[in-house]
Amino acid sequence: MSLYSGSDSEYFAASDSDAEAGPAPPRGDAGRDEAAPVQQPNCLVVDTSAFLETGIARQLSAVASRHMVIVPTKVFIELQRLSKEEGQKKATEVLQIIQSMEALRNAGNERKGGGGGDCADFAPGLRLQRAKERDTYVLRAARNFDDHILSCACYFARHQAQTQVSLLTCDELLALKAYAEGVPAIKSLEDL
Repeated sequence: MSLYSGSDSEYFAASDSDAEAGPAPPRGDAGRDEAAPVQQPNCLVVDTSAFLETGIARQLSAVASRHMVIVPTKVFIELQRLSKEEGQKKATEVLQIIQSMEALRNAGNERKGGGGGDCADFAPGLRLQRAKERDTYVLRAARNFDDHILSCACYFARHQAQTQVSLLTCDELLALKAYAEGVPAIKSLEDL
């Protein structure tokens, strides 16, 4: 997990009283009470490898009740492709879970009279990435699906400043790219 996930101005801001103390602690560590940790909702952007190599599919409903879970478009496309291949039962199961949870979320939004809204309507649940939820800076150098997934994670990290955004992946190269962009990458839900 990355030690730093805030903006440069937030990290290097110093008041007159602590000018000698050095940089402020990373955003994720500020103001934590060790005795009574309060778990705030996180935003999890999930990679295909995490769906297929971890137990998140079985825990998806429980995780989505506490956190915003984003399935990038490229992950959804990859799961669709894998589900058509023989011997990819897990991809088919994950795809069915995602589709049913997305349908429930959409039905709930219609009852509330809300459209999709934008990034500001952050709420726990699972949903697919929207077309505008991509970081154009990262996309300029995109070479593969992983770069598009990273672009989604970077978008949320930059637009959800009050929320811890993490990329859930078992792909070491994607985790390294995320670290370089300042997005914490985790391998399992226990790392939250």
